[in-house]
Amino acid sequence: MRKPLPTILALATSLIAAAYAPAAVGQGEAGWITHADAGSRTPIVLQFRRELQLDRVPPKLLVSVTADNRFILYVNGQRVADGPSTGTVKSWRQRSLDLAPQLKRGKNMIEAVVWNFGDVAPASQQIVATGFRLIGEPISTSASGWRVRIDDSHTAINAREQISWQYYVASAPEVIDAPPGSLCEIISESGRWAYVAFATKTRGWVPLESIEKVQPRETPTPPKFRKPKADGKTA
Repeated sequence: MRKPLPTILALATSLIAAAYAPAAVGQGEAGWITHADAGSRTPIVLQFRRELQLDRVPPKLLVSVTADNRFILYVNGQRVADGPSTGTVKSWRQRSLDLAPQLKRGKNMIEAVVWNFGDVAPASQQIVATGFRLIGEPISTSASGWRVRIDDSHTAINAREQISWQYYVASAPEVIDAPPGSLCEIISESGRWAYVAFATKTRGWVPLESIEKVQPRETPTPPKFRKPKADGKTA
């Protein structure tokens, strides 16, 4: 019999299929993906993920990665790259690297955190549209298989409002503060992600770092409430 995994406290939304970015950075280059709701809000943080099944580890898996504004790339839970370095719309930078050293036989997880802080981004940051692009078969973002969710627990605030008497052009202060979540059960774990089920029967993938595992000493029971008396006072 499968041993039940611990109950956890989490706040999350399910991942959805990534949408193609309609006007992402570059001179008409293909392969840019985004969240369908990304164009209507900033600051915004997106989490992309894709599974890669391998019968054997290739000697090399060369990729080029970039984002608007910025990204952090993970392979099987290990941080392998970040960027891009500051450029311009006409000369957008990208990061090239070999993912093979982090791969293994079987299921692999490729993940990226991408953020666009919009009007509160540093003055040096040029922006076209929130998006992510990875070039390198068989995991290019131009192919199907990528999933994305909005990380509502991570945002940025306007530093200029905090020190309005100063001329400020640097990075925006970041806020990581998930609101109170709901109890849910971990169904499975893969890399930095956990597949969870809520009491509402909603299920979805959430990042492990966004959840707090709680091992109850006994089976949780619903709280008991006393009915008020006719005078409105609690018995």
